[in-house]
Amino acid sequence: MFLSVSSWWNSNTEFQRVLFIIAAAATLVMIVQIILMIIGMGGDDTSFDYDGGDLDDVDLANDEGISSAAGLRVLSLRSALAFLAVGGWMAYTMAFVLPWWAALLIGLAVGAAAAVGVAFLLKSIMKLQSNGNIALKNALGKVGEVYLTVPASRKGMGKVNVVIQDTLIERDAITDCEEPIKTGSQVKITDVIGESTLVVEPLK
Repeated sequence: MFLSVSSWWNSNTEFQRVLFIIAAAATLVMIVQIILMIIGMGGDDTSFDYDGGDLDDVDLANDEGISSAAGLRVLSLRSALAFLAVGGWMAYTMAFVLPWWAALLIGLAVGAAAAVGVAFLLKSIMKLQSNGNIALKNALGKVGEVYLTVPASRKGMGKVNVVIQDTLIERDAITDCEEPIKTGSQVKITDVIGESTLVVEPLK
């Protein structure tokens, strides 16, 4: 068994090996995220931990520039993972029959399409949540998890995931705390502003 795996690995070019590692790693993270999301939807106070620390802050342009074009978050972590996984596997496969540069171009194109597709999917999910019967006031007192760092003293907005009415939602969040609340931190929702903004504080 070991010899067959070793032979297969040695039969790949350096280009294919790099693609395989990237695609496999991205796929593994996606699977873990899906599993944690399913577990996180099990109860009102259950939140999920990506175990990625501040890596989720790659969504720094969450509501600006290209990431908000047509309302799509194409620079989110989920879209980036889709790009690397789908594009990586496509380029890896195409490299068996095409020159490396042609395989790379196809992989980039397919990966970009996958990233946009994920962005459309997330947008649709958020829209369904917004148009449903979810009353944001029911988030008061709930425990959520910071998805995108919440700036200190209401100097900007972050993002928080919280389960209300058995539904996992993501909303803008601000805080009165003098220190920013980092990605992955658990917070308590203390107030609701308007129809989409939560006021949070670190969970003590």
